[in-house]
Amino acid sequence: MIASREKQPISLRISVTDRCQLRCLYCMPSEGVPICDHRDILRFEQIVRFVRVVKSRFGLSKVHVTGGEPLVRPDIVELIAMLAAENIGDLAMTTNAQHLGRLAGSLRKAGL
Repeated sequence: MIASREKQPISLRISVTDRCQLRCLYCMPSEGVPICDHRDILRFEQIVRFVRVVKSRFGLSKVHVTGGEPLVRPDIVELIAMLAAENIGDLAMTTNAQHLGRLAGSLRKAGL
């Protein structure tokens, strides 16, 4: 007999782009980073579907959106709203804040 395991909420870190307008070592280490073709970057619907699967199978306490620089995606506010609608305990983002001044209000309204 196999003992059943209780779901343990996990944290999920999702890189939504490999692009960044800066060239610091965080996103661009000295060994280089190959740039992905746009076709290789997940669409928002794919990201949300993956989050739903992880949440239903394992439990999910946090989704952390990162990159590159997530704010260079022109429709990032839409993704945040889509993720917030999934009722995850904590939704966070790592950013270099270069675009935060113009997006902070929209991101907050979207659920970040």
